[in-house]
Amino acid sequence: MKTFYYQVIIVGGGHAGCEAALASARMGISTLLLSLNLENLALAPCNPSMGGPGKGHLIAEIDALGGEIGRNTERSYVQVRTLNSSKGSAVQSFRAQIDKEMYRKNMRQVLEGQKNLDLKQAEVDSILVEDGRVAGVTVRTGLEYRSSAVILCTGTYLRSFLVVGPRRYAGGPHGQPASFALGNWLQKNGFSLRRLQTATPCRVDRASLDYSAFQPLPGETPHPEVSFFLRLPEREQLPSFLTFTNEKTAGVLRENIHTSPLVIGNIVNTGPRHCPSIDRKIMKFPEKSVHQVFVEPEGYQSNEMYIQGVTSATPPEVQEKLLKTLPGFSGVKVTRFGYGIEYDALEPSELTLTLESKKISGLFFAGQINGTSGYEEAAAQGIMAGINAALHSTGKEPFHLMRDQAYIGVLIDDLITKVFYEPYRMYTARVEFRLKLRVDNANRRLSKIGCRLGLLSLTEYQRVREKWISVLANLRKLKSFHFFPDKATNELLTGFGSATLKKSVNGIEMLGRPEIDLIRLEKLGYPGGFTGNFQTVKTEAVYSGYWKRHQAEIERFRNLERVRLINLDYQAIQGLRNEARERLSTIRPSNLGQAARLQGVTPSDITVLMRYLKNWNDEVRS
Repeated sequence: MKTFYYQVIIVGGGHAGCEAALASARMGISTLLLSLNLENLALAPCNPSMGGPGKGHLIAEIDALGGEIGRNTERSYVQVRTLNSSKGSAVQSFRAQIDKEMYRKNMRQVLEGQKNLDLKQAEVDSILVEDGRVAGVTVRTGLEYRSSAVILCTGTYLRSFLVVGPRRYAGGPHGQPASFALGNWLQKNGFSLRRLQTATPCRVDRASLDYSAFQPLPGETPHPEVSFFLRLPEREQLPSFLTFTNEKTAGVLRENIHTSPLVIGNIVNTGPRHCPSIDRKIMKFPEKSVHQVFVEPEGYQSNEMYIQGVTSATPPEVQEKLLKTLPGFSGVKVTRFGYGIEYDALEPSELTLTLESKKISGLFFAGQINGTSGYEEAAAQGIMAGINAALHSTGKEPFHLMRDQAYIGVLIDDLITKVFYEPYRMYTARVEFRLKLRVDNANRRLSKIGCRLGLLSLTEYQRVREKWISVLANLRKLKSFHFFPDKATNELLTGFGSATLKKSVNGIEMLGRPEIDLIRLEKLGYPGGFTGNFQTVKTEAVYSGYWKRHQAEIERFRNLERVRLINLDYQAIQGLRNEARERLSTIRPSNLGQAARLQGVTPSDITVLMRYLKNWNDEVRS
């Protein structure tokens, strides 16, 4: 049987697999992407949206590094709007509704046109390992594909079962087959697997709904920036809609709750907390019958609408009865019923910060196999795994992002150091340094890295440099201009609803006031002459007052990250609690900061570690 050779092989063509394959190939590495079905590359099997707080930050960072999810969202959106617009810029982000079919086709076109990348349809049934190192994969047809790095991006397909009411049967999202052979191989070879659960709601015929009963949610024109590197002309945007459940909805569920898999017991794992099923909502909050329901288009040419907020895996007749209680749904026609899905996921504490297995050198994992939820979290892991697999294949030093560098760094560090009993979702609240890690400055933070790695061209990176050269020039000019507490200035400030001056302030301090915009700044006497993006300058000015304190927090964080923990025998360190010994020995954190974030490790344990390291260093010096 013929054997094929590549430097990097990616197993799975979802959002993680696509980003991993493109990253590896763009770095000049011969790359193979293997998918169960090439028609389903970049499939969006659940909600038709990209972005939102936390998730939009991930997209901006992937885009800044040279990934594709932002560009493809720009090519494929049907609507874009800003979320959290009434809050600070640090937690604002875009949310885009995508045309699912357009997104899938556009991504496949990019993949097929990418130099150094081959696509093949096959089911991987085992990983080849030689002397503790990856040597390639075998597929169901008997072919071997050899490589020095393999990335598993299997999504929710590993030994997955679909659940509808009392029925439970093998299968993956959108009626695709489950992958049992690879899950069996991982278990047989000592990988710690856990069962996770998620679900997807009904899709309905858009012509069967009464839209006069809904609240429309239009997009913004011009639409918010989705990708810094690709901006297409404005096009017609499709609205989403909002409606609500009511007492009749709750009544149907109460009467039929015995048909829910949660009650039957054929779903036993915890699903994503951020999007619970309507069954779980009614069971957990029986006094509350009103819940939001979003009606979202699946695409320009699709006749289906996605019904977010009433996810249920009850039998089809119950789901249909439930939907008909909603305003505007009395004549609803269901095209696809909702279902639950259980699947295997890896225990991510078995990975390093580069997403490489601690058991087998050259074997990487990315996406929902690591216990995350969402397209954006998967794509973020995909690009990082792709980068590191490419570096590994050429013997170069690995690369990872720290918590103070990117949301991506927080995501991966959280997965490895913390314990989650449900699929992980990225929130802004998880990020300690979110004032620094904003959507609007992602390219300033990461595009130089993307260019150095070969994911961005010099021309693309030059665009980023030009933007920030302009922003910094404006900030220097603002800092050199002063406003004084004279009568005219204070009268204007009073009229603007802003505090009067008691001493002189520079332009950055003045622009940092929320109520001061460019027009008001010029009325106060600023000579103007802004170039480039004023809103970015405004944001930098608003947060300038926080930088000193923020930098001090970052420095304290980095001081802990600089203390390396290499080959320590935690069982031999006196003073550590048993729980801390066990957790430290299992995870083997790379530094003291990571150790401090481990569940089960207390501040007193960190003090013991610091004392031990100091005594050890003193002995080495003497």
